[in-house]
Amino acid sequence: MKNFTADEILEFAVRIEENGEYTYSKFAKKFEKEGNNELAEFFGKLAKQEVEHKNTFIKMMGDKKSVDFESLNPEYYDYMKSYVYDIIFPTDQLDKKIEGIKSMNDALQMAIRSELDSIMFYMDIKNIVPESVKEKIDRIIEEERLHYLLLKRKVV
Repeated sequence: MKNFTADEILEFAVRIEENGEYTYSKFAKKFEKEGNNELAEFFGKLAKQEVEHKNTFIKMMGDKKSVDFESLNPEYYDYMKSYVYDIIFPTDQLDKKIEGIKSMNDALQMAIRSELDSIMFYMDIKNIVPESVKEKIDRIIEEERLHYLLLKRKVV
């Protein structure tokens, strides 16, 4: 069975954050055009935080320790990849989904689901990365939980 480096696993996390930044930036522009400056600023801040998360994961790369998948079934890597690309922020459908957002609550609900999915993914990878990166992932999980709470408080 193949062993994956921590970098390969962290690349999934980088992709999540890139897609989150893209989505929140699109929402910020959408609400700015609609004259909802408060919501535009809110999503703009979330987009910036996603970039910070991405940069944190990029800095964590370079750890040469491997992640041992021998105790996991062979489909685990495919599951994680599918989870990122199909569930959290499906890139092939992202623009279509964003264009379909017609209300503030629709945008907030999409963002809430994405944050929860991200949290689940990070909790999952935390179980397979080296000890040296777990604390950093915990911090990002806490920030994603904060995003969830901030989004939830905006729902009317």
